[in-house]
Amino acid sequence: MNATKNKIASQSTQPQIMENQRLILWCFLVASILMFGGLTSAYIVRMAQGNWYKFDIPNIFFLSCFVIMGSSASMIVAYRAAKNDELNQVKYGLWGAFALGVLFFIMQIQGWKDLVSHDIFFSPKRTDNGDLTPLISGSFFYVISGIHLVHVIAGLIFMLIVLVKSYQWKVHKKNMLTISLASSFWHFVGILWIYLYLFLKYWN
Repeated sequence: MNATKNKIASQSTQPQIMENQRLILWCFLVASILMFGGLTSAYIVRMAQGNWYKFDIPNIFFLSCFVIMGSSASMIVAYRAAKNDELNQVKYGLWGAFALGVLFFIMQIQGWKDLVSHDIFFSPKRTDNGDLTPLISGSFFYVISGIHLVHVIAGLIFMLIVLVKSYQWKVHKKNMLTISLASSFWHFVGILWIYLYLFLKYWN
């Protein structure tokens, strides 16, 4: 009798737990939107003050937009497969999304290296005559893209968790919560990067 009561209580609290997890994710996404909104607003205000160095953004950042979109598309494949109980397709979709996410991470690091090779640094550097070059525009770029990269890392970890569960046969149409949350977060990360790239490219 007690075991039955405990099972019923567990089933009754599960929907509430799921809603709480979704609420936590959406609160985090809203907080991220506000944070990046504040950063881009500060970028615009500082640029309007003058003494703003304009530089070309390496092409690898443009190419990374297509990589993150491909990763997001692969996540859609995994999500739809889970809804249809195509469990092997779930794994393939997740691996595709994860691999492209890692490639995006590598491309971002390479993009930073390209900026450094063109004397765009995070912090001021001394010129040949000893003067400091306060390339505040470069600092903004590193901060904005760096914080986004932290989101990418979080998304990759989230995907790894879903991947592990998929190999335990815990991702299917009757258990969609984890992949649903991971999918929502990863699509947000992708859309956010497209916005940030366009902003940094054309507002510079």
